[in-house]
Amino acid sequence: MIKKTSRSRGIPVLTAQDLPVHLPAQKLDRSDPYRSLKLPDWTCTVSAVYRFYDAERRPLYIGQSACLGLRLDDHRRYARWWPMTEFIAVSLYEGQRGAVVPERTAIRWERPRFNQPPALRRKSLLVLLDEPAEDAAAALLKHAEPEFLRELAELLRTPDRFPGIAAPPRPCFGPA
Repeated sequence: MIKKTSRSRGIPVLTAQDLPVHLPAQKLDRSDPYRSLKLPDWTCTVSAVYRFYDAERRPLYIGQSACLGLRLDDHRRYARWWPMTEFIAVSLYEGQRGAVVPERTAIRWERPRFNQPPALRRKSLLVLLDEPAEDAAAALLKHAEPEFLRELAELLRTPDRFPGIAAPPRPCFGPA
């Protein structure tokens, strides 16, 4: 936890070196979720990824916001899954958009029950074959779905399944 405080008011102060900060999961007071977290004032200057869990600690919903208090209140008032929430975990990131990629990654890997799947669309990724394989692996891990990665790994273990590439047939020319 951050121990730095401002000299004038004793309020915790964040610097870029402090982030990200991952607060442990804790019991949620559904009637006043933000106040129950006892977060200092500085949380409105950073972006947050928040995770809601049910009583069995299964993920219900993962979201991100630059103003956590307002977003939690919206969920409290409008989310159909709110009565099921028992626990919340919060991670704080630098900047207004710092939580976007961590949120997407968390949703992809944890698969919370009430997050809507992204619109069905074809996804593509450029993998440069003359760059280090480690760069391609990092890009795939960042962007691809876990099931796709498992299937790809299995296919790469069995290269004999794929025949060599044949040259296209020679063109057929009519009489000259």
